[in-house]
Amino acid sequence: MKTYTLILPIFLSLLFTNCNGQNTELTHFTFNQKELKLADFKATSKISYMPYGDDKETLKQKSLKVFKVEEPEKISLLGVRGTSLYIISKKDKIQDYWLRVEGAENVKKLYNEIYKIYPKMTSYQDGTLRFKQFGNSNEVLEITINNTMPSDIFMDINFTNDYENTSLNMYKNYDNATDKTLKRIDFKYNSEKGIYQIEKVDNE
Repeated sequence: MKTYTLILPIFLSLLFTNCNGQNTELTHFTFNQKELKLADFKATSKISYMPYGDDKETLKQKSLKVFKVEEPEKISLLGVRGTSLYIISKKDKIQDYWLRVEGAENVKKLYNEIYKIYPKMTSYQDGTLRFKQFGNSNEVLEITINNTMPSDIFMDINFTNDYENTSLNMYKNYDNATDKTLKRIDFKYNSEKGIYQIEKVDNE
């Protein structure tokens, strides 16, 4: 079993199907234990930038608005709480969002929940650990895992229902130039180094 230290980001992308079998657990998160709607937010503020990705084209479109949610402690995705949330809305509906989840245990839990839903995610071997699940829709959920602190990990989650026009950085230009395998990952704490490491685990 080969071990990788989380120095470079790990990019995970999931493309959802647009059919009766579509999984909506990952395309929507909850606010106060209910499905998130823009009307739920009283303490939001329009901002001129996104913390992740390039939104220059987004801001030129008058139909799109960018919000920062001020109550992230009430936001949950698959039972895991987030710490920051930014939303791009179009015609008062959510088009894109960026959610950050902090703490190795939270990241482990969320990744494992995703893996239960999509156990055959494609892994792209491009110097990072990046996964995608393809479907027939224009919806994409992308997850980036990294550790900025010596002994912890954070996860950035991007979602769009307009993959072709999203301002979020979905790394869609890299897919055709890399080798593809089926791998899953696991998180192990290295007590000697005081950091979390990732292990590749062969899919069963």
